[in-house]
Amino acid sequence: MEEEFFIREGKFDLGLIPQPLYAYSTGITMLKGHEEAFNHGIRNPFVELCWGIGGIGEVVYFGQAFEIRENDAFIWLPGEDHLRRAISRQWRCRWLCFDGPLAEAVLLSYRFPRHLRSVPCPTELFREIAEHITADDPQTVGHLAALVLEILAHLRRNTEPQGTLFERCVSYVRTHFDDPDLCIGTLCEVFDVPRSTLTKLFAENMQRSLGNYIRDVRYGNALALLGSSDLPFSEVARRCGYASYTSFCRLIHRGTGGSPSEIRRRKGGSNRSDSEKKTNLPG
Repeated sequence: MEEEFFIREGKFDLGLIPQPLYAYSTGITMLKGHEEAFNHGIRNPFVELCWGIGGIGEVVYFGQAFEIRENDAFIWLPGEDHLRRAISRQWRCRWLCFDGPLAEAVLLSYRFPRHLRSVPCPTELFREIAEHITADDPQTVGHLAALVLEILAHLRRNTEPQGTLFERCVSYVRTHFDDPDLCIGTLCEVFDVPRSTLTKLFAENMQRSLGNYIRDVRYGNALALLGSSDLPFSEVARRCGYASYTSFCRLIHRGTGGSPSEIRRRKGGSNRSDSEKKTNLPG
């Protein structure tokens, strides 16, 4: 494990500068292969926000694994175990810890889910915190707390529904493609619109059906995982929303002319991580 680490000075007396929360530490962690990093909850008396900034990893929260791709985020509360592992050959995540008398209450007041998808990391805010985190003058300490709140506000902006109906449908597919039951009926229920409306939207904006778009997103992500990880093929299929492993293999062959094992041997040579682009799949 490689880590870039910035932490508040140990001599800092929180009681001298009373405020609801304080920046505690921030940095970047890089894990390779299936390398794991674990911190016992008793050693974590702070709130932690973690962003994926490169590759694919996962966090395990009370026995449930959550896949963290680039721009995905995860939240831990004080006292909770931290288990992170790399899924791709290299996974980088940026993190921020904050504490104080109201740190947990402030975070919970936002009512965020623990796992947030497609939330671009506010890199400049992290860098500013890292630059000044050792300061002990009241003005800078207060400013660091404001930066933490700004990062939380950034999370809020990116978890609220935004954009047109078409843009929200595209975002939903890109963040729920791992659900094997995802289909046009699902989106009709989520956005409370008739099937004919979504059919027309995707025909006009993508010149393809919503069903084909869902298929293409799954296909693009499957190629990315095959090329960047050593996961079992059945696990790649599951993570990309394929209920049937046979169907998964058949689709990969239709698109590439090869099997999953052949794609892995090529080390993801096609490298088509942009699932917005049309694939070579027929139909």
